[in-house]
Amino acid sequence: MKTKMLFLLTFSISFSYAQINMNSMSDWKDLTVLNQMNFNGKQIDLSKINGSPLLYNDFKTGKIIEEKKGGEMMEGEIRYNIYKDQFELLMENDRSKAGPVIKTNQLGFELEGERFKYFHSPSVLFEKGGAPNGYLVIVDELENDGNKAQILKRYYQIFMPEQKSESSYDTGRPAELKDKTAYYLAINGDYFEIETHKRRAKNNFPKEVQNDIKKFIKKNKLKFRGNASEKEDQIRQLVNYYLEII
Repeated sequence: MKTKMLFLLTFSISFSYAQINMNSMSDWKDLTVLNQMNFNGKQIDLSKINGSPLLYNDFKTGKIIEEKKGGEMMEGEIRYNIYKDQFELLMENDRSKAGPVIKTNQLGFELEGERFKYFHSPSVLFEKGGAPNGYLVIVDELENDGNKAQILKRYYQIFMPEQKSESSYDTGRPAELKDKTAYYLAINGDYFEIETHKRRAKNNFPKEVQNDIKKFIKKNKLKFRGNASEKEDQIRQLVNYYLEII
């Protein structure tokens, strides 16, 4: 188990169908180093900002999935850094160290019931968050009348730098990491965002069905509110309906 985990922790990994070759082990880092956050080349003190760059503050038992080997999985203690858009694996025999797992479409993750997959295209998936590629959650895979679709979710963050007080009347504002999510539909090789807003949700669907989508949202009183689970249930309803009418 330990040896197999080490194979993943290098920026210079070469993959083949038969084996994974590791060239170095230099990517294990002390957690105090790995926890550092930089903005515009400057190190940010996490204790002085509101919010966290991590999806969950603690490492949790999760699964690393080898996509090209039929979904073979191994367990490890992992966490997802939203700001860096990277998964980090805790060292098995030294809990003061961890390492970033290489980004590749050959590796996926399961963390707290969510399935993460690496995407490097299309660009519409990364218009928010400013990254050229990264991880998305496969919320669901649906099929209706022979039409297949995936609902995808992207976690991303917006960093708001500190605003210092300019006068005695201005209290200023501490630096802040704002958590954001965006949802997408993948169908027949096409990808588009589903805005979780009762009036705007129809806008990214093809024009010929937008009126039907609008009526469905109104009839079923979809407001895309509540917690993530409630919001995603409403997205499922909408996507299932879309698959029926196309």
